Amino acid sequence: MLHRRVRQARTAADCFREAISFTPHDNSNRFQCLAGFARSLTGIMPLLGMSSEDEEEAYDIHSELLWLIQSDGTMQSLRQRASHSEGSTSANAFIKSVSAFRTSPNHVNCRPFNRFHALALCALFAHHQGGFVLASELYMQAFRILPLLNWATPSVVIQLDRWGLNIASFTSDAAACMFSLSESVREQEQHYLSLSIELLDQGRSMWWSHTCSMCKRNLDELRKHSPRLAEDLDRIGHALDADDQPNYHALYEEWEQHIRQVRQLPEFEHFLCPFPISKLRRAADGGSVVVINHSDYRRDALILGPDNNLALVRFRSDFIIMPTSRTVVRRWIRPEARNLRRGLPAMPPTTDLNAIVIQTWRLIGHPVIRKLEIMGVLGSDSVSKPRVWWCLPPDWLYFFPVHASHSSDVHAAGMMDLVVSSYTPTLSSLLRPQHLSKFYMLTVGQPVCDGRLPLNNVIPEMEAIHNHLSSEHMSFLDGPGATVHTVSSALSTCTWAHFACHGNNHKQPMESSLIMHREEQLTVAAVAQSVPRTGGFAFFSTCQFAPAAACLQFLGLYGAIGTMWSVEDMDAFTIARQFYAELFKTGVTNITAADAALALNRACCYVRDRDEVPLEYWASYVHFGM
Repeated sequence: MLHRRVRQARTAADCFREAISFTPHDNSNRFQCLAGFARSLTGIMPLLGMSSEDEEEAYDIHSELLWLIQSDGTMQSLRQRASHSEGSTSANAFIKSVSAFRTSPNHVNCRPFNRFHALALCALFAHHQGGFVLASELYMQAFRILPLLNWATPSVVIQLDRWGLNIASFTSDAAACMFSLSESVREQEQHYLSLSIELLDQGRSMWWSHTCSMCKRNLDELRKHSPRLAEDLDRIGHALDADDQPNYHALYEEWEQHIRQVRQLPEFEHFLCPFPISKLRRAADGGSVVVINHSDYRRDALILGPDNNLALVRFRSDFIIMPTSRTVVRRWIRPEARNLRRGLPAMPPTTDLNAIVIQTWRLIGHPVIRKLEIMGVLGSDSVSKPRVWWCLPPDWLYFFPVHASHSSDVHAAGMMDLVVSSYTPTLSSLLRPQHLSKFYMLTVGQPVCDGRLPLNNVIPEMEAIHNHLSSEHMSFLDGPGATVHTVSSALSTCTWAHFACHGNNHKQPMESSLIMHREEQLTVAAVAQSVPRTGGFAFFSTCQFAPAAACLQFLGLYGAIGTMWSVEDMDAFTIARQFYAELFKTGVTNITAADAALALNRACCYVRDRDEVPLEYWASYVHFGM
């Protein structure tokens, strides 16, 4: 496998090297050739390292990339580059190229996509060479244009993937660089850790925006307040994304002028601004946030504690074996199992899941818990459990039940016993102010669907909920009354929704759906449009709906509960019944999403301890949000 990857990378490098030799310096295709060559070298470096000749060539390629995005492709600009590099080694020429870009970052004459692409490749190259300070500067320059890039090129995540540059992985590498700097420059530790958390939130927010198909949501919001400014920004974005603009400088300046105007509007002062650390710290007001970062360079947890201090936990070197767990879990989420709320074939065998949660505890859970104890978050008080939010890499979120991790000692306390766990796609999605509206709940049940197994415990599940509430606080739709139209209409008036039905899991979470009457599919996108803009909560008592729940929480819900894999019909009823018994212990006044996290923790512990339900039946349930 390794030899094949090396062979492929070398073949790509040879092809791009030949293409560069035939492409004139003033040809518009030269940038793509240079970028492809740089990316292929990046593929070789971690596997084999580089010879001195390869290193010289790599420095030259990355230097030219930086000059190309600043130049207009004329011979005058090329002579300028030559004069800067005269008498310098390739490494020094690269540093001078970065310095020239630093002094004139706005004198860029190319598409935002090319600008980001070049900076990203140069940052990764400098990082691999061990130049953390230089790499951090290039990473920061790349991230500064992400808001514009996401606006001008809505398909940017897909385009970067085609070039072998995954935005989530790039974000992780940038954070890893800041972590290394925090350890080498101790007097600036908190500064670099703060930068890393800002970059992680910005990069992951971009990934989730693409996943949730909301890249143009900012445009839609602006259009309601100022149609003229919205149209102007949309026009400028389209123009910047074109390949044949004679003067990108003027477009960049026009963009900045319009952004300043937008930020003078009420409620738009932070328009397209990434969240600064001063605001992100508020995400830990109710507990601690643990941001897991996995990069080819290193693996860490960054903890934002309730005292607003940042602490770094560097994981063991064998943390890299964690992706093998994802392969195992994927076997439980098979296409043939996606229509089942009940069905043992879709659930993980206890032996497999136990191995994964023990491994997760050893590599993630135990080191984080030890650090929380040092920080004073965990103490001798065994009555109240602190809240912990887990912010995982996007592609890990559905595969690793950190909340259920425990040691191989069955008598020792595990994660469920020590903390109340929630997940969050990003820190910024925890910062929405909660508007305490009068509690009103919608319950939706669909026990029978043509061609699918009947869900005999849906009606008892709904009755268990109704036993706690009066008609003043609830309404319900089931059977023929639960259609896409009736449910969508009812969602707009409730503050809490519970769904007990079959579901369809889709590789694009927004296309996942809940099965209503006559096989009608209520998509996650439709739910997102129907729920109140002021927030709300949803409990999805259906199979494999954790990705959809994460998307809905990112899009505006205060909180959501979903399942990581398929669940047995009887156990779905048992968990839901115990959850609402815990939630409504003190009535329905002022119930919040935070109460839901604690109720789910208690319900799962109750089912685990009293009913002795196997791990795979209760560990599937996860809470997202506040």
